Amino acid sequence: MPFPSKLVYMQVAPEIEGFNFQSLLDHAKIVKDDRSADIFLATDECSQLDVIIKNYKFKGYGHCILRSLHISRAENYWNSAKLLEEINVRTPKPLALILKKSGPLCIESYVITEFIQGQTGQNFIDYPERFSEKETSNFVDGIISALKKMYSHHIIHGDTKTANFIQSQEGTYVIDLDSSNRSKKGKDHFLKDLDRLERDWVNHPYKDIAIPKINLLQNEINNII
Repeated sequence: MPFPSKLVYMQVAPEIEGFNFQSLLDHAKIVKDDRSADIFLATDECSQLDVIIKNYKFKGYGHCILRSLHISRAENYWNSAKLLEEINVRTPKPLALILKKSGPLCIESYVITEFIQGQTGQNFIDYPERFSEKETSNFVDGIISALKKMYSHHIIHGDTKTANFIQSQEGTYVIDLDSSNRSKKGKDHFLKDLDRLERDWVNHPYKDIAIPKINLLQNEINNII
């Protein structure tokens, strides 16, 4: 990058206070690499906590200038995670928010959350033979319960792929919150969320379990907002 940059620590939770971000990143294992963001799994040396680091990549200064009109995706993730904690919807605890800035521009951003051990939603979609009808039903119930509570507080997710939910021993967790926000328009955004979720299950062996639950919430939308 042609201009110097520096890291700005916007938020750090007490659980990892004093952590060395560069060391954490240097020893992290990449989990996902796509055009807009990288996801890493790492262990904080001080707290011994396993954490997820999501890095929203540099996409050119033109993009940075446009993004400067809004908060970064990492900041949106952090704010959304805090909102979900307030309304008792399970989401991995946000631990740190870090911006890489070049002058006034945010060129990259990072959000660090706790790592949740469990089955990813993508596993339920890709490997249905690994799960019983009851396990699948409980997972979908957990998704519906979380979304229903979010919608009752006018919060949309914005990217409700089944992959953006995790089933752990404690329950169902909502992840990937960088597109989440409060919506005053309400119903149309909520229904769009549910339409996206439903698409994952249309050809699934357990579609007769999942789709009626999704459709029921679609029918209830008018009564919970």
